[in-house]
Amino acid sequence: YHFVLNLLFLQDGFLDRGRSFNGAAWSLSIEAFLYAWFYWAARRRLGLGWILGFIASGLALWASDLNLTFLVSQDIARGTVGFFLGVMIARLTATSADARRLMLLFPLAAGAFALAALYIPRAEYPLALAYPPAWLVFGVALIAFRAWPVLQRPLGWRPLVLLGDLSQSIYLVHMPVAMAILFAIYAKGATIPFVSPFFFVGYAVLVLIAAAALHYGIEKPARERLRHRVTFAAISASSEAVA
Repeated sequence: YHFVLNLLFLQDGFLDRGRSFNGAAWSLSIEAFLYAWFYWAARRRLGLGWILGFIASGLALWASDLNLTFLVSQDIARGTVGFFLGVMIARLTATSADARRLMLLFPLAAGAFALAALYIPRAEYPLALAYPPAWLVFGVALIAFRAWPVLQRPLGWRPLVLLGDLSQSIYLVHMPVAMAILFAIYAKGATIPFVSPFFFVGYAVLVLIAAAALHYGIEKPARERLRHRVTFAAISASSEAVA
């Protein structure tokens, strides 16, 4: 049942029965919905006002703390804010000069967050309040990379590029690999060596191998075939229109 939900990107919401065999993949449901929403917005070339409205709706849902169905949940709220915040930053940083001007606003936002934190007792600090600072930090990073392109150079280091290519695959396989290792250990009646650094290094290596196999064996070929089909269809439609 959950395998079918995973295939349809429905593993997180009102159809699931708790976390599945790959519980960490819950966010793919949110991402698939946001990609469809973004495609709809991009096709209609919605303006910045619409994007701000999407962000405001996500913030309102997040502040309400509602968790009713798939589309009315804290997961959707956080995803909406983070996703369309990136869209807004992309719209506002068409040039490096635009990005540098936008950077001037973030010290004010950081100060507001700092003042708000002073009035919240540490014992009562809810985990949910960690998200606004996270949005701020990642937003500043994106704008800074756009404002000063020299900051992007270290990210071009080949090992980092490779990790970036494998990041989605790593996310998808790290839980199944961990479960397979634990099952093998339990089957032998052994104790899990949590304190051993070699155990974690070995786990990381196995995850990278599995992720590379998934990426280069399935993800990349499937993406290239899909792009080829879409491009071919677009060229065919263009040719027919000209004829």
